[in-house]
Amino acid sequence: MRCEQERWGLKTLCSYHHNKYGCEAPNEPVEEWVTRQTPFLYAHQFSLVPFSPVMRWEILYGLQQRDARGAKADPTSVRLMAKALAHLPHLLGTDLGDLLVLTSKGTLSNTNAHVKEFHRTLLIGHEEMRGIKPTDKHIWDLTAISIPSSQSKSGRRRATRGLIDFTAISQPWLREPALTWARDTDPATARLRDTVRVTAMASGRLAARPGGGTEPGRLGGADMDTVVDGIRAIRREDGEIMARGTQRGMANRWFSLLDFGRRTGLMNGVPTSFRRQRWHDIGHDDDEDNEGKAIPEPVIAQLDQHLDFLGREIAYGQLTADQIRHMFRTAYIVLRDTGRRPGEI
Repeated sequence: MRCEQERWGLKTLCSYHHNKYGCEAPNEPVEEWVTRQTPFLYAHQFSLVPFSPVMRWEILYGLQQRDARGAKADPTSVRLMAKALAHLPHLLGTDLGDLLVLTSKGTLSNTNAHVKEFHRTLLIGHEEMRGIKPTDKHIWDLTAISIPSSQSKSGRRRATRGLIDFTAISQPWLREPALTWARDTDPATARLRDTVRVTAMASGRLAARPGGGTEPGRLGGADMDTVVDGIRAIRREDGEIMARGTQRGMANRWFSLLDFGRRTGLMNGVPTSFRRQRWHDIGHDDDEDNEGKAIPEPVIAQLDQHLDFLGREIAYGQLTADQIRHMFRTAYIVLRDTGRRPGEI
């Protein structure tokens, strides 16, 4: 072992390791003791020496993937991981709950975050090595897939934590088009969640019908009526009925999926009677067109005085900062001068 610290007198160890050796294992041969020791580490450093050979590669891979997504490695967290997990032969194949039990005692919360990320990264990497993509499964982990974004300069971002469960769609003839749509169109997170949610609801409604909706060739107008009734009854997380505008959005997600299935030939066995009818349109709330839509005059006056500030410090795809400012300024002027709503321009 060669430590960066100066050796103390005629001793073979530096003063730091000499004292450490005397406290930890004075009766053990020094040649054996040093094989388990790290060099003297400053606060910004860490060592993989305490880990097993396999786990060193696992930690290095986790750090590499963490760096690739632009996150910083915390040396203190890695040192605490080494202290808690050095006795294990490997991370992959070890239950995450067991790992967190070991690292939760006397460590920082950021240490657990590192452990969770490294464990997830290893699982994903191992499955990719076996030819399994995160989107090949019927339950998608949003942290494992790259989601489109107009809010980042790269145009891609990791989604918030969560799962997209296609198994909630019980009928294969409906689940497979939903999976293919999600894989082929690469939708943003909100659109993906809404489409799977409304499709799972439709699946449940069809399952409650005679025959359970398992034979697409027997579907008809009454089945579509049942699905649309379900859309009108969808509730928010607080238990309240969704606004009409949100219901229309969910209906559009549902019918867009059916259009995709028919266009791609995945729903050739579904009769044309199972389609959208004029009475399936969801009307507007009484005050939906007017209430709260106009920009108040005091706000207009304030915005007019600060047009140059619109769009500053905002990332939008591959647009330059100047292009983003012009886009926001143009959008505001059109809204102000025409009285249009944001969704109408």
